[in-house]
Amino acid sequence: MSFELGPKDLFDLPAHFGSEEKLPVDLSQYSIEILAEINHAPRLTDDGPLGQVDLERLQRGMHGLKQRAKNINELTDNALFYVKSRPLTLDDQAAGLLDAPARAMVAELASLLEACGEWSAEPLEEIVRTYAEKSEIKLGKVAQPLRAALTGSKTSPPIFEVMAVLGREESLGRISDVTKNST
Repeated sequence: MSFELGPKDLFDLPAHFGSEEKLPVDLSQYSIEILAEINHAPRLTDDGPLGQVDLERLQRGMHGLKQRAKNINELTDNALFYVKSRPLTLDDQAAGLLDAPARAMVAELASLLEACGEWSAEPLEEIVRTYAEKSEIKLGKVAQPLRAALTGSKTSPPIFEVMAVLGREESLGRISDVTKNST
């Protein structure tokens, strides 16, 4: 009896059966439990199975991730920062964004964020925008180092959404991890 392995991703299923047509990708209709538990949960974390806090964080962040992912593998890779243990390992681009002046700026911003009453995207964005305006710095020059500190990467869903999903304690902790040597 012979058998043939199918494609690595559902997106490639039509080509596997000889069709030129590709399936449209709309991952938003799928539940995070199905995506994580069936397909990729074993590679989400080196610390063993995902805990309840990690699953809740993934569920809250999945909307922003699903809209950007082209396939399930990319979705999983892009979701990793939500469940990585601290301190995060920064990729090369993120490390490049966090030079000494950027770390000092993020540390200064952290003190403002600590005073945020409601930890949700809108008030967090207002704090960061106000800081950028008062410092006469473009928002991107503030947001990119902040993104690097929070995700370990140069790319992510909108940074204020990321902060809201991570929560106050995790966000401030990740910032602290990268800024402790800047003072």
